[in-house]
Amino acid sequence: MTPASAIILRGCALATAYVDDEWVSDLLGLLVLRGAAGHPQRFVTQALCAPLASGALDTLGARHRVGDASATAQLYLLAEELTRRDVLKRVHATLDVAPEQAAQRDAVLAADKRRTQARRADPRPRTHRADLTRLVRAEIAPTLREAGFDGGRALTFLRTAPDHQAAVLIGVQRGQATVLLGVCYGPFAAD
Repeated sequence: MTPASAIILRGCALATAYVDDEWVSDLLGLLVLRGAAGHPQRFVTQALCAPLASGALDTLGARHRVGDASATAQLYLLAEELTRRDVLKRVHATLDVAPEQAAQRDAVLAADKRRTQARRADPRPRTHRADLTRLVRAEIAPTLREAGFDGGRALTFLRTAPDHQAAVLIGVQRGQATVLLGVCYGPFAAD
């Protein structure tokens, strides 16, 4: 969705403030949920359509302030169903939820998010790197040091000569051990 389309949708949601029917609040509640939903692309952290969610929430808030019972019911329903903490904070502010209650719900959502991230996190790269580090320190580093390389940070080894510098970098990419050898020519001062 383009940014222009999102702004148009926000305007449409705001315009529903002038429609005096009960179904509007139900529709606005759905628009808040859908607009605030997570993006389908991995690693995109913003809402699917934040301007739409914001416009629908603003309109629900306006309808709530003038005494629309269906808008108030939708806001309380959103307070239970929303998982985006930024949008939930606005719902709580609109409903004048006690700060202790809002903080408690926020803590629950934060804990759920941490559990989800921990479940999605793949521990294999860290395990592979730790295994590789142990292997390099025990087996490869002594051989490289005998060949004149200095053990640098982590898994990087350097050898400096007057006319060149050689580097060996050992790492893990896509679960596989990698070894990169680089040589840079030029005048270098040997340490």
